[in-house]
Amino acid sequence: MLLDTNIVSYFFRHDTRAARYERHLVGQPRYIALVTVAELYQWLFLRPFSEANRQRLIEYIAEHIPIPYDDKLAWTWTELSANCRKAGRTIAMEDSKDRRWSAKLFIFYIDVSHRVLCA
Repeated sequence: MLLDTNIVSYFFRHDTRAARYERHLVGQPRYIALVTVAELYQWLFLRPFSEANRQRLIEYIAEHIPIPYDDKLAWTWTELSANCRKAGRTIAMEDSKDRRWSAKLFIFYIDVSHRVLCA
Protein backbone atom coordinates (compact mmCIF):
# COMPACT_ATOMS: atom_id res chain seq x y z
CA MET A 1 0.00 0.00 0.00
CA LEU A 2 1.32 3.44 -0.92
CA LEU A 3 1.41 5.71 2.10
CA ASP A 4 1.35 9.47 1.91
CA THR A 5 3.55 11.58 4.18
CA ASN A 6 0.78 12.36 6.64
CA ILE A 7 0.02 8.68 7.26
CA VAL A 8 3.69 7.81 7.75
CA SER A 9 4.03 10.75 10.13
CA TYR A 10 1.02 9.63 12.21
CA PHE A 11 2.70 6.29 12.89
CA PHE A 12 6.14 7.80 13.49
CA ARG A 13 4.78 10.35 15.98
CA HIS A 14 2.38 7.85 17.61
CA ASP A 15 -0.46 10.19 16.67
CA THR A 16 -3.92 8.90 17.59
CA ARG A 17 -5.01 9.32 13.93
CA ALA A 18 -2.77 6.35 13.05
CA ALA A 19 -5.37 4.04 14.58
CA ARG A 20 -7.74 4.80 11.68
CA TYR A 21 -5.28 3.25 9.24
CA GLU A 22 -3.79 0.38 11.24
CA ARG A 23 -6.28 -2.31 10.19
CA HIS A 24 -5.77 -1.46 6.51
CA LEU A 25 -2.00 -1.89 6.81
CA VAL A 26 -1.80 -5.19 8.67
CA GLY A 27 0.17 -7.62 6.53
CA GLN A 28 0.52 -5.08 3.71
CA PRO A 29 3.83 -3.90 2.31
CA ARG A 30 4.25 -0.20 3.02
CA TYR A 31 5.44 1.76 0.00
CA ILE A 32 6.48 5.40 0.04
CA ALA A 33 7.25 7.75 -2.82
CA LEU A 34 10.51 9.64 -3.18
CA VAL A 35 8.67 12.86 -2.36
CA THR A 36 7.49 11.40 0.95
CA VAL A 37 11.05 10.47 1.86
CA ALA A 38 12.19 13.99 0.99
CA GLU A 39 9.37 15.60 3.00
CA LEU A 40 10.25 13.49 6.04
CA TYR A 41 13.96 14.25 5.70
CA GLN A 42 13.02 17.92 5.51
CA TRP A 43 11.76 17.70 9.10
CA LEU A 44 15.40 17.34 10.17
CA PHE A 45 16.08 20.83 8.85
CA LEU A 46 12.86 22.47 10.01
CA ARG A 47 12.36 21.02 13.50
CA PRO A 48 14.60 20.52 16.47
CA PHE A 49 15.57 16.83 16.56
CA SER A 50 17.90 15.23 19.04
CA GLU A 51 20.48 12.92 17.50
CA ALA A 52 18.54 9.93 18.85
CA ASN A 53 15.26 11.11 17.28
CA ARG A 54 17.05 11.97 14.05
CA GLN A 55 18.35 8.41 13.86
CA ARG A 56 14.93 7.02 14.81
CA LEU A 57 13.32 8.92 11.91
CA ILE A 58 15.94 7.69 9.43
CA GLU A 59 15.48 4.10 10.63
CA TYR A 60 11.68 4.41 10.51
CA ILE A 61 11.79 5.65 6.92
CA ALA A 62 14.04 2.70 6.03
CA GLU A 63 11.32 0.29 7.24
CA HIS A 64 9.21 1.32 4.24
CA ILE A 65 9.67 0.26 0.63
CA PRO A 66 10.58 3.22 -1.56
CA ILE A 67 9.10 3.33 -5.02
CA PRO A 68 12.18 3.13 -7.20
CA TYR A 69 13.14 6.46 -8.66
CA ASP A 70 13.97 6.96 -12.29
CA ASP A 71 14.27 10.02 -14.48
CA LYS A 72 10.89 9.43 -16.13
CA LEU A 73 9.18 9.40 -12.74
CA ALA A 74 11.01 12.57 -11.67
CA TRP A 75 9.93 14.38 -14.83
CA THR A 76 6.34 13.22 -14.31
CA TRP A 77 6.30 14.59 -10.77
CA THR A 78 7.91 17.81 -12.01
CA GLU A 79 5.26 18.20 -14.72
CA LEU A 80 2.45 17.50 -12.26
CA SER A 81 3.85 19.95 -9.73
CA ALA A 82 4.39 22.69 -12.32
CA ASN A 83 0.92 22.24 -13.84
CA CYS A 84 -0.66 22.46 -10.41
CA ARG A 85 1.30 25.60 -9.52
CA LYS A 86 0.35 27.23 -12.83
CA ALA A 87 -3.28 26.44 -12.01
CA GLY A 88 -2.87 28.14 -8.62
CA ARG A 89 -2.92 24.88 -6.71
CA THR A 90 -0.37 22.85 -4.82
CA ILE A 91 0.13 19.12 -4.59
CA ALA A 92 0.84 19.45 -0.87
CA MET A 93 -2.55 20.90 0.16
CA GLU A 94 -3.82 19.63 3.49
CA ASP A 95 -7.22 18.71 2.07
CA SER A 96 -6.98 14.97 1.41
CA LYS A 97 -8.92 15.19 -1.87
CA ASP A 98 -6.04 17.27 -3.24
CA ARG A 99 -3.38 14.75 -2.27
CA ARG A 100 -4.21 12.39 -5.13
CA TRP A 101 -0.83 12.97 -6.75
CA SER A 102 0.75 10.21 -4.66
CA ALA A 103 -1.70 7.69 -6.03
CA LYS A 104 -1.15 9.02 -9.54
CA LEU A 105 2.60 8.59 -9.19
CA PHE A 106 2.08 5.04 -7.98
CA ILE A 107 -0.21 4.32 -10.92
CA PHE A 108 2.37 5.83 -13.22
CA TYR A 109 5.09 3.73 -11.64
CA ILE A 110 3.21 0.49 -12.19
CA ASP A 111 2.77 1.58 -15.81
CA VAL A 112 -1.00 1.87 -15.86
CA SER A 113 -0.86 5.50 -16.96
CA HIS A 114 1.59 7.41 -19.13
CA ARG A 115 0.18 10.89 -18.55
CA VAL A 116 -0.30 12.57 -15.18
CA LEU A 117 -2.31 15.75 -14.91
CA CYS A 118 -3.16 18.07 -12.05
CA ALA A 119 -6.27 16.85 -10.20
